[in-house]
Amino acid sequence: MQGFEEIAASGGVIGSDGEDTGESRVEASDQIDGVGAELETDDGRVEELEAALAAAVETIAELEKQLAQAEQAQDLERLLIEAGVVDIETATLLAQQRLNDAGASVEGVVSDLVSSKSFLFRSKKASASGSAVSGDPAPVRDSLSELADEARQTGDRRAVLRYLRRRRG
Repeated sequence: MQGFEEIAASGGVIGSDGEDTGESRVEASDQIDGVGAELETDDGRVEELEAALAAAVETIAELEKQLAQAEQAQDLERLLIEAGVVDIETATLLAQQRLNDAGASVEGVVSDLVSSKSFLFRSKKASASGSAVSGDPAPVRDSLSELADEARQTGDRRAVLRYLRRRRG
């Protein structure tokens, strides 16, 4: 026959032979204490994980902010170069200041700089001769007669030497 168990009034288990088994009561109590200890350590672990998650979210937000700033700086530099900037550092500083003050778009700030600070940008018309600031080379005079005229009119030694070198071949 199968053995059966009944629960005694004291909370113990009565075996098939009719006796109360106190040992099983101790084992059940130990299991309940173990579950309680696991829950306490799980609560501590959950708190640690929540703190780590909050730190990761903060780090992600900071990195996204830095990425947006880097993309804005790159767009600003590209637009300034396309506009023909002569002094990129000065133009970048002025544009950054205007971006921080007004909160305007990068395109708007660059167009405003081109119109208000035109000395920072190359002129649209071709210059007659190059200069150190413009970065354009001086035009080359091809004609021997033009070099002779310049040497005669100015009397400059360099002009005479250019004429003589060109004449020699």
